[in-house]
Amino acid sequence: MYGCGDLINDYEGIGPQPWLDHGLPSNQVCMYLATLDAATGRLRGLDLVPMRLHRYETERMKAP
Repeated sequence: MYGCGDLINDYEGIGPQPWLDHGLPSNQVCMYLATLDAATGRLRGLDLVPMRLHRYETERMKAP
């Protein structure tokens, strides 16, 4: 899950960049919510929550 640490970043407002190849605007990110098995440490579930950044604050995106 490379790059998951970019929930809050300083990319807001910059145009498309070659290294930012996911095709989303720079103010759209995902919050990753992992559920792990306490005994084994194995992944039991993973939810991705789409978020929008504005002035370094996050807000949950609404469905279209």
